[in-house]
Amino acid sequence: MIFLDKDSYELMQYLLQLEQPETIMAISKTLNQSRRKVYYHLEKINEALPADTEPIVSKPRIGLLLTPQQREACEKMMKGMDSLSYILSMQERMELMLVCIAIDPQRITIDKLMTLTDVSRNTVLNDLNEIRHILESSHYRITLYATKSEGYFLKSYPMEKIQYVHSLMHQILTEENESFISIVESMAGALPGGAIYFSQEFRESFITCLKNLRHLWGKRLNLNEIDLMVQLFPYLMMAYQNISLTPVELEQFKQELAPVQERIEHSVAQEIAQNLEEQFSIQLSSIEIAILTILLLSYRKDGDEHIESDDFQYLAAVLDQFLNQIEANSTFVFPEREILRNRLLIHCKALVYRKRYGIFLRNPLTEQMKEKYHELFQIAKVSASILEKNWNIELNDDDIAYLTAHLGGAAQNNHMDILTRKICIVCDDGLALQQLLMKQLKQYFPLHQIEAVFSSEQFRSVQDIISVDLVVETADVVETSIPTVVVQPILSKEDVLRLSHALKQEAIFDTKLSLSNQLDQLLKPYVTGEEERKELSRQIQQLLTNEMR
Repeated sequence: MIFLDKDSYELMQYLLQLEQPETIMAISKTLNQSRRKVYYHLEKINEALPADTEPIVSKPRIGLLLTPQQREACEKMMKGMDSLSYILSMQERMELMLVCIAIDPQRITIDKLMTLTDVSRNTVLNDLNEIRHILESSHYRITLYATKSEGYFLKSYPMEKIQYVHSLMHQILTEENESFISIVESMAGALPGGAIYFSQEFRESFITCLKNLRHLWGKRLNLNEIDLMVQLFPYLMMAYQNISLTPVELEQFKQELAPVQERIEHSVAQEIAQNLEEQFSIQLSSIEIAILTILLLSYRKDGDEHIESDDFQYLAAVLDQFLNQIEANSTFVFPEREILRNRLLIHCKALVYRKRYGIFLRNPLTEQMKEKYHELFQIAKVSASILEKNWNIELNDDDIAYLTAHLGGAAQNNHMDILTRKICIVCDDGLALQQLLMKQLKQYFPLHQIEAVFSSEQFRSVQDIISVDLVVETADVVETSIPTVVVQPILSKEDVLRLSHALKQEAIFDTKLSLSNQLDQLLKPYVTGEEERKELSRQIQQLLTNEMR
């Protein structure tokens, strides 16, 4: 039996991703752990390795890199880990307890939480006390209570609980590892009514229904947002169903949610509710349909046919002021101003609803945007006071980073010379990152032409008729005879190098392989020793990286 806690699990995940040696110091900085902890968790991983596998050891001046045998063993361990072999960290225990208390309609006792988390009574009591402190210091007005008759429960205004559960589950689904997410889902699926909500059939039906309703809605949700919404939706429904309301409180809640019934998203939510009733005999109440409507209003869109509607012209006017201030107080200019404003309008329509109803979405690229587009991020943050004042909202760094992604994709479009290669971008990460990737490609490769930008779904429908020399995609999901390069949305130096080689049509490089793997294949006939070959490969990559600076 394998026993690894969260930190050991994350270290093993990180080691599996490494394609060139990395020192303990570098690993400790990336994982935000001390070197002592990295050594400790490395020892735990080595203890779990099969007896016939050599232990993972850091080599002086070189660092750590898994051998093929070690990699295979670690991958098998990752696949074999389940709720019986995964030791919860304190943070994960508290998150699991909170989800259980929020959605389980049954009486929550100390004994039940002990069974759920597989720890002692004292540990559960300490965790519950810590949960109380965390809730007291959060901006949510929500309190953990306990009575003999009801057990442990969360007390708050109903919308406040929905907001909190959304935030909690968003954090778990976007920041925690797959093993822990699976544990949470298994717990929820075992509760009354949970089996249907967490079935594969339910998810597939929900996604299909959303896509089929695009014609009614006139809007296109970001593909990643669709997946997240489908994962989150059951938890919100179960959380609402676990709220006890008096007739007066119920009526007040209905009145609070009444304005969303005027939006077209409410009609879409009603269609989804009807589909769920027909296929799974799930009957959503008027409040549950309103909560689904709020999600549809709040999640990010890639397209919107209604951006010119009269009720959103005030947003457009404020965005013009926002862009004017950026141009007046910086060196940035936006030649395609109307296109940029329309994209920002699509984004900000959802942003305003998120702020109005407290639907918090984390941005996984915030720190990268701050670092790579520091100046633009800062000027956007200062200028965003116009948006905050006019829309009566508060923007955090995640919000500013999303705005910066749109701005970065449109700022300073320079004149292009004669173009020689035709490029197609395939990206499912949203309109902002599509535009940002296109901007980077134009910056690095001004002699080549960006022919089109597609989602993977759109590309499949046109791949037989499109004429391009190279497909640049952010996930390896496209099957095509056209040469393809897989890159990150924010290009790394290695991405740029592989793109350069692909555009020069150097056949010795397989563009779907990482640069380190490509070099390893090239050097193998000339350098037989594996360690010497990897060290030479590392030095070559370092030389190329220095040339890129």
